[in-house]
Amino acid sequence: MNSNVWFPYKKRGDGNFDYKLFCFNHAGGDSNIFRDWIDFDESIEVMPIEIPGRRKRMGEKCSVDFAKLVDDIAREVILNAKSDRVFIYGHSLGAILAFKLAVVLEKDYSKKVEGLFVAGRHAPTDEDPSPYRTTMGVNGLKSELLRLGDTPEQLLDNKPFMDFYLPIIYSDYKLAEDYSYGGEVVNCPIYAMCGKRDLLANFEMMKNWQQFTKKTFVLKDFEGGHFFAYDESSKDVKNFIIKNIKDSA
Repeated sequence: MNSNVWFPYKKRGDGNFDYKLFCFNHAGGDSNIFRDWIDFDESIEVMPIEIPGRRKRMGEKCSVDFAKLVDDIAREVILNAKSDRVFIYGHSLGAILAFKLAVVLEKDYSKKVEGLFVAGRHAPTDEDPSPYRTTMGVNGLKSELLRLGDTPEQLLDNKPFMDFYLPIIYSDYKLAEDYSYGGEVVNCPIYAMCGKRDLLANFEMMKNWQQFTKKTFVLKDFEGGHFFAYDESSKDVKNFIIKNIKDSA
């Protein structure tokens, strides 16, 4: 498959980047959430990952097979960053995808991952704090989105939008439920982040990510709720990522 399908913001040519940062969005999101990150530092090529079922991949079926999706992405990462210094970022659902991608790159491809940034998601062995399960159906998911408070209520009441959006986020919840922890730890630093008002992943929950690295662990909280990285703390999050990437040199 054309790598540009997976990495729609990939720069043309080889460029002069010192690092590549592969990014996973939250459940129900897409690569466009990272549009303001693309040029946040001239030494870092930010490469948001577009999984099937959204934007230019809307015609493809959404992925619900966690292991297969990560394996597919790992192959594309190797093709696009075989000799590059690789970092991975993931938010919420994206955090566990990022963790598993780091595991697969290290284990199956002997590819060194320089650092893993995880945001807004409980650690791999912790129980999901959300009361919602996909067995509750799509209607139950709307109630969960309302409870979290990060989706504007006018959108939740917009039937055409919800008819389009709910199946996507529902499939992402199924994707998350398909993940099972296999005893892995990564051989790279983990930088964990959370919003101070996040109902799904508070500071105490994020501490548990420390168990899943053999290297350095850093934990930082920011102003905001579950989507702190994209709203009120966006600038601070970018600076935190840039500093830790460059300090790794």
